[in-house]
Amino acid sequence: MMKKVHLLAVARLFVATSLLAIAACHGGEQTETTDGSAQFAPLDDPNLQLLVTPSPAGHQPFIDAIDSARTSVRMVMYHLTDANVIQALINAHRRNVSVKLILDQSSLVDPSAELNGYNQLQAAGVDVMKSSTGFSITHEKAMAIDDRKVFITAMNMTNGYAAERDFGVITEDPAILAEWNAVFLADVENSRQTIWPSAKDPNPPAGPSHTPKLEVPSLIWSPVSSVTKLPALIGTARSSIVATVENINDTDVINAFGDAAKSGVDVRLITPQCVLGNALLDYPALDQLASRGVSTRIMQNLQTARNPYMHSKMILVDNAVAYVGSINFTATRRCSPT
Repeated sequence: MMKKVHLLAVARLFVATSLLAIAACHGGEQTETTDGSAQFAPLDDPNLQLLVTPSPAGHQPFIDAIDSARTSVRMVMYHLTDANVIQALINAHRRNVSVKLILDQSSLVDPSAELNGYNQLQAAGVDVMKSSTGFSITHEKAMAIDDRKVFITAMNMTNGYAAERDFGVITEDPAILAEWNAVFLADVENSRQTIWPSAKDPNPPAGPSHTPKLEVPSLIWSPVSSVTKLPALIGTARSSIVATVENINDTDVINAFGDAAKSGVDVRLITPQCVLGNALLDYPALDQLASRGVSTRIMQNLQTARNPYMHSKMILVDNAVAYVGSINFTATRRCSPT
């Protein structure tokens, strides 16, 4: 089953002349052809906000935004177990804010902390739904508030933020908001048309995975365009690349890093020492990259605020262009296990 993700490319963090590319993702099968031909283009957002964990603030920016909502909260989340975030969503619903959530259906197994949160939200009357079974996983970590601002992050809403390295952004760009909302509403319909497994039919047909037409140049959707965009971004480097990622085994990305190093670019990469769920996943790629001149390092799995687990997915090119988000550099370059 294919996996579908979207990554947001936002130009100019406007600390100097930086370009920021941000990704959020949800996995699934692409059933319709969408227009991914628009050129990658910078987004001029001088008010772009950067989120980083570990941080003393933790998930407070998300909670504050939910608490400030007056009309709507829309969230897509791979893992949601943070009791404070769940309570903020319930409180918003009780204030008559329209709260809609899509949670990864593959994580809502019995028993699980995710399922407990899902049940708590349902019991409180919140419009929470499982993602379509047309998506193998829904890996996205994003939220829109009042159709005014959108959070695009790699941050799961779990207590692990205190010991995980992650990045995200908040933007109020209207075109990005409009397209993100269009995809969100499509995924609501995808979810509602899904036939869920039952005792009578434990293997029902895959649910729908419709994607609307995509037109915003600064919003890159995978697999429509990210398959080429990440290697292309790496290929623009002239002097340096600094990258961090949890999972890497994609040939095109590995080759792009290796080719950059061969051309004289200073390429540095950090991954976790042991990938959660697949301890040795990154080592073949790290060995290959090291043999091609890439400076590879591993972050020890101490999982503390001082030595966080390397969960972030980030590429900084020439200290001028950066990608951050939730797309790992895996074989499909669409979504990853965590």
